[in-house]
Amino acid sequence: MDVASGCIIAECPIWEDLVFEDEWILDQYDNVVHERCLKKRNNNNKTIHLLNQEIQRLEKRTKELEDQNKSGQMTLF
Repeated sequence: MDVASGCIIAECPIWEDLVFEDEWILDQYDNVVHERCLKKRNNNNKTIHLLNQEIQRLEKRTKELEDQNKSGQMTLF
């Protein structure tokens, strides 16, 4: 793990910690943030998107199975 050094530039709004001059980047709203925080937040957004897609797929499959169960034509696949 690298240790930050230099002048304090700002406080990171994501991690709520000080950002030093050797570890900062601007986000899409021109906020000074830690580079690692921005990468982590972007990865979290991707994960959330993929999870929402999986939830939609599972909800659709659940409805299909419930409909099949009502009609007496249950299939497992």
